[in-house]
Amino acid sequence: MPTNASPDADPLPSTANATTHNGPRNGQTAEGDFPPEESNIWTTKEMRVLKKHVQPYKDTSKSSKADYIQNTVIPELQATWDHRYSRRARKEDKQLHKEWKVKKHRIFNWFRNHASNRIGVKLEGLNSRITFQTVFREEKSAEIDSEVALLSGNAARGSKDWMKFYQQGRKQVEARLTQEERDRFMEILEEWNKKGVSKSMKAKTAARQGRKILRQMEKLKWQRMGMRSITFEGHYDIEGKIEYSMTQTSDLALDDVRIPSFGQLFPSELAAFRRAFVQYLVHISEIEKGVANPALPDASFHEKSLKFSSNGFPIVPSPIYGSTGREVAYAQKSIIRIYMNKVYALAKDRPGSSVPWDALERRSAEMIDPEYWPSSIPVTDPSRLRLESTSAILKLWRDRQAQGDIPFKFSKVFGNGYDIMEPLYPSNLFDGLEAHPIPPPPAAITKRRLRQKAIRLQTQSSSDSESSNLSEFDNGRGSPASAMPRTTARFEVTPETDETPTDAPSRSSEPPSLPSRSSPTIVNPSSSPTPEVEEAPPKPARKIMPRKRTKPYVGTAEMDGPDEESSVPAPVKPKPTRRIQPRKKTKPYSDPLDTVEESGVQTGTTQDTDNTRAGRDVTCDAFVETVTSPDTDETRARRNVTSDALALQEASLLVVAGKRQRKKTLKA
Repeated sequence: MPTNASPDADPLPSTANATTHNGPRNGQTAEGDFPPEESNIWTTKEMRVLKKHVQPYKDTSKSSKADYIQNTVIPELQATWDHRYSRRARKEDKQLHKEWKVKKHRIFNWFRNHASNRIGVKLEGLNSRITFQTVFREEKSAEIDSEVALLSGNAARGSKDWMKFYQQGRKQVEARLTQEERDRFMEILEEWNKKGVSKSMKAKTAARQGRKILRQMEKLKWQRMGMRSITFEGHYDIEGKIEYSMTQTSDLALDDVRIPSFGQLFPSELAAFRRAFVQYLVHISEIEKGVANPALPDASFHEKSLKFSSNGFPIVPSPIYGSTGREVAYAQKSIIRIYMNKVYALAKDRPGSSVPWDALERRSAEMIDPEYWPSSIPVTDPSRLRLESTSAILKLWRDRQAQGDIPFKFSKVFGNGYDIMEPLYPSNLFDGLEAHPIPPPPAAITKRRLRQKAIRLQTQSSSDSESSNLSEFDNGRGSPASAMPRTTARFEVTPETDETPTDAPSRSSEPPSLPSRSSPTIVNPSSSPTPEVEEAPPKPARKIMPRKRTKPYVGTAEMDGPDEESSVPAPVKPKPTRRIQPRKKTKPYSDPLDTVEESGVQTGTTQDTDNTRAGRDVTCDAFVETVTSPDTDETRARRNVTSDALALQEASLLVVAGKRQRKKTLKA
């Protein structure tokens, strides 16, 4: 063993350590997994030099880090040994050359472990790739442990003596693998890359790296994007028990100290959500174990629902419509996946075979003829397709099936090692394919349709019963309209529109009132269950609401009173709040209306006299009395007279406007 050139220098590290533990830490690229303590590898002077260059190494660009170690760090380390590891000394002593080679490797490895940027650190399970060795170590873990225990003399797992023989034992087990086992591991590798690793490996990774990954992600979200979040997660441990945790940004102490955590402000809400989340995890566990039935999505499709022709070729399922009358994307994706898997199994003559989607995506042009797939849609896993793409694919297949053609087939299949080969369809598989027409989609069942249907039935029954005896309805004996076919519908009812049958007694006992802002008429539908509304009995009489008009009322002296009581004008009183606007005209005379719109203000100013104002107020009082009083024969007669008076008044307005327009024309 070489000695130091200076008596003041630190002793050299043991050469045994230099040869037995020459690898990086777990997760790095060199061979060893767990190096011994750094105090047994580096001297005090060496550690002082290494720590001094940590920050400069971090600030150096990635392409210049190796040059920085070679040209800056290594010369200073060599100086601590009085240049014992100089090029000339290493050339003369081969043992010294090997010792320096090990030390140099450790220098680079030390900077990778201690001076790398935290965000760029690779964590197992976060951004590491799944390789053949990952599958091999997981599937053969018990056999590898037995081999290492035999080589190490039953040393404790994970100890220095055990790790010393780990790589040797792993290589010996790997050398004994057969070709069938290697092929099986490659299939598992492809499945893991698509669907995720096995449950046991997920549990091991969660126990080893889960907490660290969650905290690093919270820190990254805060430092890069300023996000505050609370993350709830649940997973199974290696024994299959449920474990959960909560990670929040405030736990990292990165935010302002004055800002409290969510649990400090809302402790009861946080505890309630935590209990609900645990119940959710338990429910998921019951579904996976078969104790509880899962809630299937609306309009789902299962493999057992697929039908076949007489020759054994699968039939493209008919559209499965949801509650809105449309086909949902979930059902379409399930149909495409199940149908293509069945056709691929027939093409390979191997029941249970499924489509290798990744390999098919790369070589789709050789596997599928253009007539069986829309040219604008890529061939990929159905879960990656959008609703318009799945609809186009199924439409093409169903149209071909409706004409008696082959809906879809593979022109080539994959053999061993993903080689292209001819399909192995049965000889009579495509003989006599039957045509299956596409059923039309049903009308969308929406609340609006049910509402319109119920209103139409009630309006029809009301119009048919206007001439019936109202006393029968008031006494609760019904009406002839009740003999119509019963139609049940569910919708939301408000007093502003149609009424339910239970409103009839209250309507007959209490006079109707006009709604106002102070007395709201809309009831919260959530306060009571939605009623089952059948065909409504006839209403006593339809209400005549005031007709809208955009211009001020223009009176004429030719208007007669609505009845005998209104022949004597009452004292005029200002009633700005009871002003009734006449209805909008449906433009029977175009030119006079235009004239009135131009000269309406002047006409109202010159022709509005005491008599016309008195007649207008009497008419308004009569109309309000008609609306607010109980509906009887007398009130119906008054309402008819009032309507006639309004019609005469509108006609006189048109005559006056026409005369004024003709005068203006003659003057011009």
